[in-house]
This record gives sequence, structure tokens and C-alpha cells, in this order.
Amino acid sequence: MGIFGWMFARFFFPNVLFEPPPAFEAGYPHEYPVGSVDGRWKERYNVWIVHEPYGFFVLDGTCTHLGCKPNWVEVEQKFKCSCHGSGFRKDGLNFEGPAPAP
Repeated sequence: MGIFGWMFARFFFPNVLFEPPPAFEAGYPHEYPVGSVDGRWKERYNVWIVHEPYGFFVLDGTCTHLGCKPNWVEVEQKFKCSCHGSGFRKDGLNFEGPAPAP
């Protein structure tokens, strides 16, 4: 009876995974030059902010292959995953390596 009571009480206190908020203040648009890829939020929120002439992209900083964190390579104008070599364009589209999805 005690075990059943404990299980019943445990039902009301589920395990909760606390994650960072899905929205945050990233600053003003004029802080991001057109054509730039900004990684100032990579460590804290795991996102890259890309400013193109027609708008902004906010990209998740997780590789779709095994969850590593790609880096922006300015010379080649692409995101490159250091774990297995997946490559992603500025808009997030995968074009090389084993990553199965953008």
C-alpha cells in the first residue's frame, strides 16, 4: 500500500527538463551588418544569426548528423562540422558530408 501511495504522489511531481527560454533579446537589427554571420549567441543559446539583404535567419547550432556544433568558416562561406565534416550553407542547407538534413 505504501508503494502504491508513493507512486500516486510521484505522479504529481514529474521529472522536468529545464531548458533555456526559446525566445531571447538579441539586440537591434543595426548591430548585425548585412551579409554577416554572427556567433555571439553560440555559447549561450546555441544559435547563429545570419543577416541577409532580404531578412534574418536564426540557425540552430547543432549538426543534424550526430549533434556536434559546427563552426562558421568565413573564407569558404559555410558552416563546417568538425566531428565528421558535414557542410552547411548560410541558409542552413546541408550540401556535403553525412548530415541527413538541413
